[in-house]
Amino acid sequence: MLVLRAPDLHCDEACFTLMETMVALVILNFRLPAARQMMFVAMGSNSLSRSKGAAMTVAQDRLELLADLHQRTGPAS
Repeated sequence: MLVLRAPDLHCDEACFTLMETMVALVILNFRLPAARQMMFVAMGSNSLSRSKGAAMTVAQDRLELLADLHQRTGPAS
């Protein structure tokens, strides 16, 4: 014969209480917006860094072009 028993409601140290769960949710509620804001700042910094890198590459190409032009024409007297 199959006997169904009610689950054991005694909680040992491995269980979370309702209060612990609520405290964890409150902490997450304050930390998630801060993490989102840090992610937006990091994305903006990454974009700025990429733009500066591209500008530096263009400037270096122009300087090399001018140096090559100076070498071919000789010093201006």
